[in-house]
Amino acid sequence: MTENSRRTFLTATVAAGGAALAGVPAIGAAEADGNTGKPPLSQSPDKELRAILREVDPKRIEAIVRKLVTFGTRHTLSTQDDPNRGIGAADVVLGQRLDAASARVA
Repeated sequence: MTENSRRTFLTATVAAGGAALAGVPAIGAAEADGNTGKPPLSQSPDKELRAILREVDPKRIEAIVRKLVTFGTRHTLSTQDDPNRGIGAADVVLGQRLDAASARVA
């Protein structure tokens, strides 16, 4: 893949993911699910969700964000093989955290 097509792919992927996270329906999605155009009704979280949310530790999230800041850049085209800087280094740290979390669940 050339650098230009990689950038195009990454940009399109981020744009599509960002739209989904923002709650923007995909083209044709409104018709497929019978959406009337009205906003969804507000719901209170159930017991299971409240229990999960109680386990979220804001200090731990802040520590993770601060660690990611130390990699110096969030640019998707930054170096991927430097163990201390760029998205490659962040990828290694996040992979380790996911592996550790997976081991706790299993």
